[in-house]
Amino acid sequence: MIDRTKPSYDGAILSFQQKRGQESCAFVLPFLRPDMRLLDIGCGPGSVTATLAAHVGEAVGVDIQ
Repeated sequence: MIDRTKPSYDGAILSFQQKRGQESCAFVLPFLRPDMRLLDIGCGPGSVTATLAAHVGEAVGVDIQ
C-alpha cells in the first residue's frame, strides 16, 4: 500500500511545507548572512533548507532517507 500512496503523500507534504517554508523560517532569517554556511540535519524533503539557502552562501541538508 505504501508504494501506491507514497508519491502523492510526498507531493502533498512538499507542497504544504513549501507554502509554510517562509513562515517556518521567519524566526531565523534575520540572523542569516550571505557569507554563512548552513547545515540542516534531519531536513526531510528539504523545503525549509531551500528557503534558508536563499539567504546564505551555501546550504546542505541531510536526512536518513
